[in-house]
Amino acid sequence: MQAEALDGMLERRGKKIDVMVDINVAEKTLFDRLVLRGAISGRADDMPETIKKRLAVYREQTEPVKAHCKRTNRYFSADNNGSVEQCFEQIKGLI
Repeated sequence: MQAEALDGMLERRGKKIDVMVDINVAEKTLFDRLVLRGAISGRADDMPETIKKRLAVYREQTEPVKAHCKRTNRYFSADNNGSVEQCFEQIKGLI
């Protein structure tokens, strides 16, 4: 797995990743935010079908990394279903 390979490479260089902060948001909320951003900005990658594909890729590629970080006690989650300020305060508390 890529996360384990990264850990090994960093260890050989005397480095490490101390924490993974998952900025957690309900998928429906994220989808709605991205659709709104696309409507405002005209971004082609914020079309509903493209967003669905991006979220599927995110789930597929991120879940193994999250699982690895949980196993190694480096996983923390910040709730981003509220305001930006609330999420920021949570992240500051984690790091």
